[in-house]
Amino acid sequence: MTPTPRKSRFRGTLVALIALAFLPTVILLVLTYRQAVRRAEVALADNVATANRRATSLLTAADKALSRLRNDATGRSHADTQKQLVRLVYEDLRFREAGLNDPTGRLVLTNFGPVEPPILITESERCRPGENRLQVVGLIKTAIMREKSIIIGVPTEANGSLNVLVEPSALTVYLDDVDLGPQGYLAFVRADGQVLAAAGSPPTADGILQPSDGQWLTAERKTDDGQIRAVGAVLQSWALRGWYDNLAVVGPVALLCNAALIAFTSWLTRRRTGLDHDLRLGIQRGEFEVHYQPVVDLHTGVCVAAEALLRWKHPEQGVIRPDVFIPIAEQSGAIEDLTLWLVRRAGTDLADVFRSLPDFYLTVNLPPVMLTTNTAADVVYVARGAGIPSNRLVFEVTEGGLIEGPVEDVANEMRRLTAQGVRFALDDFGTGYSSLNYLHKFPFHLLKIDRSFLPGEGKGVAIPLILDSLIELGLKLGLKVVAEGVEREDQAAHLKGRAVQLAQGWLYARSMPARDLKEYLARVV
Repeated sequence: MTPTPRKSRFRGTLVALIALAFLPTVILLVLTYRQAVRRAEVALADNVATANRRATSLLTAADKALSRLRNDATGRSHADTQKQLVRLVYEDLRFREAGLNDPTGRLVLTNFGPVEPPILITESERCRPGENRLQVVGLIKTAIMREKSIIIGVPTEANGSLNVLVEPSALTVYLDDVDLGPQGYLAFVRADGQVLAAAGSPPTADGILQPSDGQWLTAERKTDDGQIRAVGAVLQSWALRGWYDNLAVVGPVALLCNAALIAFTSWLTRRRTGLDHDLRLGIQRGEFEVHYQPVVDLHTGVCVAAEALLRWKHPEQGVIRPDVFIPIAEQSGAIEDLTLWLVRRAGTDLADVFRSLPDFYLTVNLPPVMLTTNTAADVVYVARGAGIPSNRLVFEVTEGGLIEGPVEDVANEMRRLTAQGVRFALDDFGTGYSSLNYLHKFPFHLLKIDRSFLPGEGKGVAIPLILDSLIELGLKLGLKVVAEGVEREDQAAHLKGRAVQLAQGWLYARSMPARDLKEYLARVV
């Protein structure tokens, strides 16, 4: 039966009303889906950009070291060249070995000494002739090293080549905390697609990275010379898992369309403004507080300092971790306000501590941008006004932060602040870019060794050797060495035996509010 015009109009109106009722929910789902995809893409792109900077840093260091060695080695004896190879490996912990190939392609010398008899290196394992530039030869298991190494080399004037061997984990060790999901990966790939190093399990065929299908979110960055690509991928279903979980809420929301529209509009606005907007409001509303991590003298057990750490209790999202909100604060520019607020609060919290303990000092993480924009002096000025003398203030700076501005300008700014009594600590030492020559450029007083270098179960025998080398380097530079993340007595005993002066970690105390810190000081000082 053909429907009458009235029935047809009614059905059309009913469909339109149902569509209008569900339209806000559908629009909201589409918007939140796109936002979830964009957020996942941005997070992946940030991780890939970080990986690309590390690859660029490695290639720059290798090019500089090998070019200098190539120029210095011309006309020199093998004995002199070996000394330079030893120095090259010593100055950069990422290089596990360095060697010299003669014009016939034979390995004749390494930093361990002459190779007798010389080892013939196949053409695929040495620099391409006729290309007088740094070359990433590939990931190769050499005749000397049992494990595969990334070989980087430069041709010499005598048609031979100079090479360094890099352990693949030197590129990926910093990615241990990056969550890429069950099948995601972040790979460092040569121009021909050969995977040099990777976090996760990239799809490969004979060591060549295979393209991802439509189920993946991907990102890619190349080094300036195009020799290494940082390629990241995560499953779209994993990246959007939170969005899928929220689908269960859509049914009730559709039935209560008007109420849902208001609630979801408010939620969407909240998501758009983001945490960067809440950061500044959080300071005004008193949502932040300062916790203090004691720094103790390893040999006396006396607490000599405390590191000031920001904590944020969001009224809606609960406690937000510093590794989440600090990068947002740096990107939005709110980090400077947060740092100034922190020293004001620390001055108020610890006023009686500074009066009663004349040698007690406070360490503060200084955002790199405040050194490059010459606003670190504002922190010193505010600290003085809050009752913290300049000579009781230590700024902690990360290695990566130092290279974000012109080296000489950053060094000069640090010297100006040092002249006012401020001291500087190099934080997370050993996980970044520095070498012996690099450290000489900046006026550091303390060296903080990252917790990843402390001996522990499952870390193997190499970790204590690296730790001892870092400690020896710091002491030779005349710096006080501070060990972070000390959790066990055997770690403390190892550090004491290596003349490390200071430590912080759960073995002594966790970070705590000012009230608890004062009670702690009453027991240990």
